[in-house]
Amino acid sequence: DAPAKNYAPDIGKLEVLDGFDADGTPRLRAPKRDITTRMLMLHTAGFGYDFFNTTYLRLAQERGQPSVITCSRASIMTPLLFDPGDKWEYGSNIDWCGQVVEGIRGKRLGEVLAERVFAPLGIADMAFSLSPSMRERLATMHQREADGSLTPLPDMQLPADPEVDMGGHGLHGSIGEYMKFIRMW
Repeated sequence: DAPAKNYAPDIGKLEVLDGFDADGTPRLRAPKRDITTRMLMLHTAGFGYDFFNTTYLRLAQERGQPSVITCSRASIMTPLLFDPGDKWEYGSNIDWCGQVVEGIRGKRLGEVLAERVFAPLGIADMAFSLSPSMRERLATMHQREADGSLTPLPDMQLPADPEVDMGGHGLHGSIGEYMKFIRMW
């Protein structure tokens, strides 16, 4: 329940988006309360995703806000859609939880997961950065079309060496290693 900015200072810089001016400039204001890790874990911190939220989509299209699939710092530095704690929306909250973990542990999230989760489970083939072996086995995402056919989406790949280890997405792993992770839960 401590402010998340105590561990991930950048989250304390974010403001609430209160609409757009006539010229499309975002109107921003300070949030009414600090974001806590609890809010992040409950998806009540004020974040969304550009592929679900029209306001974020507008920021992407008109203001160049990068998508979270870029795994960049800029992609999570989004304005809040509402005051922290006021409502629920699925978004980059868990990506920010990863930043809190990094702040507490003083290491990248991938290192923390490797030490604290993967090693105890015997997982050796799961990471945010693609090894050469992982790259060789990387599956292409597909989209099902109205006629039932599948279309490859080669542009829907995460960076091989991401700027940010995203807590909500971005791990690469084999099915067998993922099954070890799922069995743990």
